[in-house]
Amino acid sequence: MRPTFDDKDAGLLAERQAARDARAASSTLPLVGDLVDMPDGSSRRVTRVGSASIQLTQPGFDARFYIDRGGLCDFSGALDFGHPLDAFTAAGRGLARVWFFHHGEVRAHNGVDAELQVTRWRRAL
Repeated sequence: MRPTFDDKDAGLLAERQAARDARAASSTLPLVGDLVDMPDGSSRRVTRVGSASIQLTQPGFDARFYIDRGGLCDFSGALDFGHPLDAFTAAGRGLARVWFFHHGEVRAHNGVDAELQVTRWRRAL
């Protein structure tokens, strides 16, 4: 049986949110898990940030983002092709789905889902 998100998990999420906010404040680039508004009106998420490009989720494919204690997201799913680093402009904040281990206890079938405030970016043409 899957665990239920509770007050202790809310506290863990708040810690992860604070860590992520600190990372975002010190970065000029998107972070894995951030939202991206595409020119065609669709919304995608950042899956990988490289030295020359940023990869996003593929349209129509399921994607899961784990948030760790340090505020970093890990991605599981299919990667799209790379987009140039200079093609992204910050455009506010938005809510994005993440998961982490219930009460911080790492074991099988112990994940809880949550929503995290992330930076929203606009992808230029």
